[in-house]
Amino acid sequence: MNSFMDDFVGLVAVVMVFSIPLLAIFLSYRSKMRKMELNNGGKQDEIDQLKRQIGHLFQQQELLEERITDLESPREKDKISLSIEELDILRKADKK
Repeated sequence: MNSFMDDFVGLVAVVMVFSIPLLAIFLSYRSKMRKMELNNGGKQDEIDQLKRQIGHLFQQQELLEERITDLESPREKDKISLSIEELDILRKADKK
């Protein structure tokens, strides 16, 4: 029985010697990961908001490009030139 206890104490000593540093390393790693998750949690909302803003800006850009394309069409150029001519006629009429 005494021999069994000596072997058991030796086994426990070996397990403790090697497991305590491993446990410390694991807990340190887990703690650092948790801190990083908490720090990035607040930033994730900001990142999501910026992604939405970028998406909105791309939509506006597409709309503006479409409007420019429409304005550059010959039909629209004719409308613009007619409007300028009408303004000139109105200005001349106001001067008289």
